[in-house]
Amino acid sequence: VLAALEANFPHTFHLLLALPLDQVTAEIPGLLTFVADNSDLADADAVLGAIAENTPNLAQAVTNLIVVTDNWRDVGGTDGVTRFDGVTAVD
Repeated sequence: VLAALEANFPHTFHLLLALPLDQVTAEIPGLLTFVADNSDLADADAVLGAIAENTPNLAQAVTNLIVVTDNWRDVGGTDGVTRFDGVTAVD
């Protein structure tokens, strides 16, 4: 599968290798809290609201990323699956 993905969709293949989406998601709450603590906004929800008001597409990406990666590793039938490098186990 990996060889076919790389052969037919090389840019997508390398993009998936490069993006640590679940790690980015884990950092979002801390980032929003940091911005709230260092601004006039009340809390992380207010920061996300301000982002949504000023840059709605970015807010949509942040919100959807959290939803997508929330159960990222809870897919049935994926025991023993490796990352796109074909070596690293997905736990």
